[in-house]
Amino acid sequence: MGRGAQGRLLDKIFPGALPGSKYGQRVPIGTEEVLTKVGPDVLRRFYRDWYRPDLMAVIVVGDVDPAAVAAQIAAQFGDLTGPVSPRPRPEVAVPDQAKPVTLTIQDPEIPVSLVAVVSKQPHRAVRTEADFRAALVDRLATTMLNARLTELGQHAEAPFMLAAVGTAPLLRPIDLWFQGAVVKDDRVEDALTVMATELARADKFGFTATELARAGKELLQQVDKSATERD
Repeated sequence: MGRGAQGRLLDKIFPGALPGSKYGQRVPIGTEEVLTKVGPDVLRRFYRDWYRPDLMAVIVVGDVDPAAVAAQIAAQFGDLTGPVSPRPRPEVAVPDQAKPVTLTIQDPEIPVSLVAVVSKQPHRAVRTEADFRAALVDRLATTMLNARLTELGQHAEAPFMLAAVGTAPLLRPIDLWFQGAVVKDDRVEDALTVMATELARADKFGFTATELARAGKELLQQVDKSATERD
């Protein structure tokens, strides 16, 4: 079901963007060759190795009686025990690159032109108050940058229909910083120039008090909504 345009793009992006890493060669679903030839012994071994309590979570979402659901979970999973000698979970490295990787990909099912510049960064976990504050600062800065890009995209002469920047987790060891745009009339270089200019402007001059107030208000509204809907 995932073998459409998105699947074909990922088949090209992962090996090119993650050179020298197993992540670049193996997507989670596995290869067609393995899936069509795998035998029952391998499946059972895989289940024993990885479907174990210390690597599992049970999540229930819905209009349910929590106590009743907890009892059902305990009845179904309560006697589940881990292996005596659990197989160690491998740590897959993503090595640094000697130079940037450039990929140009075409697909007949994708009707628009997109351009993106992506940098890989070590994953930053949020475990302390300082971590949380840094994440909030990043979120505010990203919100303000995207507001500027949205405003630029509303002008008739803009080289893109929409553009955005941000951070996102990709793999266990790394996060991404990306800047990307849906480009008008194949104006790839123009779109890259506008995004780079806005990033440089923010880096050199920062943001205005008005921009920060607006981004802060938006963030507080999101937090307030989450608190209101916490049940």
